[in-house]
Amino acid sequence: MRGLATSSVKKLLQQIEIANRRHQLFKKNDVLVVGVSAGPDSMALLWLIDKLKIKYAFKINVAHLNHGLLKKAGNEYLKLVKKTSQALKIPFYSKTIDLKTLAKKNKRSIEEMGRIERYSFFEDIAAKTRADKIVTAHTLDDQAETMLLRLIRGSGLKGLIGIPYKRNQGRFQVIRPLLSTEKKDLVIFLKENRLPFLLDRTNRDRVFARNRVRHRLLPTLAKFYNPKIKHLLANLESICAEIQDYLDTVSRAAFRACGGAHEHGNKVTLRLEALERLHPAIRREVLLKALENLKGSLKRFAYEHVSSVVEMIRSEEDGLECHLPGLVTVKKRGKNLEFVLKRR
Repeated sequence: MRGLATSSVKKLLQQIEIANRRHQLFKKNDVLVVGVSAGPDSMALLWLIDKLKIKYAFKINVAHLNHGLLKKAGNEYLKLVKKTSQALKIPFYSKTIDLKTLAKKNKRSIEEMGRIERYSFFEDIAAKTRADKIVTAHTLDDQAETMLLRLIRGSGLKGLIGIPYKRNQGRFQVIRPLLSTEKKDLVIFLKENRLPFLLDRTNRDRVFARNRVRHRLLPTLAKFYNPKIKHLLANLESICAEIQDYLDTVSRAAFRACGGAHEHGNKVTLRLEALERLHPAIRREVLLKALENLKGSLKRFAYEHVSSVVEMIRSEEDGLECHLPGLVTVKKRGKNLEFVLKRR
């Protein structure tokens, strides 16, 4: 690998190859857009994907988004990614945005707006380069952080399905070949080979919940409770994903049997009698499907919201209403349970 030490390279490449066999992430002659921030995870990803290019005949493109949060540091990140891309003879694409202004304008958090802008940019470059896949550097650490955040926020089983190895993003597929790899192993690889990277200063800002989990909660759990906590959380995610896949299959049929296939406009109606006959686990899934059909996603709904609807079903009282996030109202009317979305 251009004279790089092989002690850490072999282990990392094996992990990527195992992930690829299990999840069919990439194949020969794929055209890739690799998102690179200049941090250790994405810089290591770039070097490793470049190494795999020999075997898979990849055509690689690098995409770097400057969020404009730290002007001087942001320019340093951009210069490093551009310099590395040029050294590897890989086409480089970049864009600079004013993330704070965009977040304020769209009434979103910095984290959420950053994610939206990042993937939108990656999609643009993927379209421009006729790429097959977008590659991001999410690691085992990111998976563990996501799981803890969702547990803290009270997510149900569906919410405990964390970061997937692959998912669709518009016309493209996002793949995450480092999802079973620990960040510390990537840092060791970079340092061992004297490969440059920069630490994103915003990742130390304790204002963000993820940073507090990363720098305080996870290290505390690892030190005082279980040193393998990150692996245990990742295993929990895999178990939840398998169970949820089964529940999805069963609940699709149950949703139709409850009348859910007859939704229209801003309303979904389910038959109470059919709901009451279902196993509690399947009933919850049917209720979630009603919410998902109405809103398009379950992002704002937690376990407690579904529990409040379940209590309505159990009650013998008619005419009950339950107000949920996202302008959703659930109404108990005679023999039916109605999910109504109020238009702005």
